[in-house]
Amino acid sequence: MKYANYQVEDFLADPEFVRWIKSPEPQTNLLWESVQRAFPDKQATMQ
Repeated sequence: MKYANYQVEDFLADPEFVRWIKSPEPQTNLLWESVQRAFPDKQATMQ
């Protein structure tokens, strides 16, 4: 999964991530929750 090496700048440049932050919806919540489960070390970066 491409998110394994993401840093803050990468998340901010990802249109799907930015859309989720601005307007969270159930469908996008599922994606980003799965990313956080797959890469728990990215949780702080995502916050």
